[in-house]
Amino acid sequence: IDTKKGDAHRRPLAYTPDGKFLAVGLGNACEVGVWDAATGREAFHLPGVGSTTQSLAISKDGKRLAVANAGGAIQVFDMATRKQVAPAS
Repeated sequence: IDTKKGDAHRRPLAYTPDGKFLAVGLGNACEVGVWDAATGREAFHLPGVGSTTQSLAISKDGKRLAVANAGGAIQVFDMATRKQVAPAS
């Protein structure tokens, strides 16, 4: 999987429990890309949370993606609709 975005620094990663998708923090781009693990193609893209993405977590059922930034703000997205379901905290 070639993210082709952000810088070459460490990037947070999170796989869905079924292994079908890989979420990747796109370095200083402050965004998250979600790739189809089977094809290696980007499935969708999510906006960042205002500064560099520091960590990612996917719920056990694979339905939610939590994104935390360097400042500590956290947003939760629905993986199916790609909509934010919890505001930045």
